[in-house]
Amino acid sequence: MFNIPSIMAFKSTSDIIQGIAARARAARIRCRYTQADLAERAGISFSSYKRFEREGRIALESLVKVAIALRMESELDQLFEKPASSFESLDAVERAINSQSNKPRRVRHTSK
Repeated sequence: MFNIPSIMAFKSTSDIIQGIAARARAARIRCRYTQADLAERAGISFSSYKRFEREGRIALESLVKVAIALRMESELDQLFEKPASSFESLDAVERAINSQSNKPRRVRHTSK
C-alpha cells in the first residue's frame, strides 16, 4: 500500500533552504570564489549573496543567476521534471499515515 518510511522523509522548508544555501557555498568554495567574486559574476549585490549564504533568503531570479555563475543552471532547469509522488497533497499523506496507524496490528502466535 503506502510506503511509510518515504512519507516520513519530508524535510521542512527551512531544512531545504539551508541545504541549498550550504550547497551553493560549497560550490562557490570549490570554484575558489569569494562571496564578493560570485556576487559580481552573478550580477547581484554582495549583501544579497551574503544574506543567501547566511539565512537562505534570496529572490528566485538571483538564485538562477548564482546557479548560472556556478555553471549549475541545469540542476535548476530539472527542478520539477521528476513525476509527482503518488500523493496529491500533504493532506493525502496525513490521511495515509492515519489510516496505517488505525489498522490493528497483526500478532504472530508461536507454538511452544
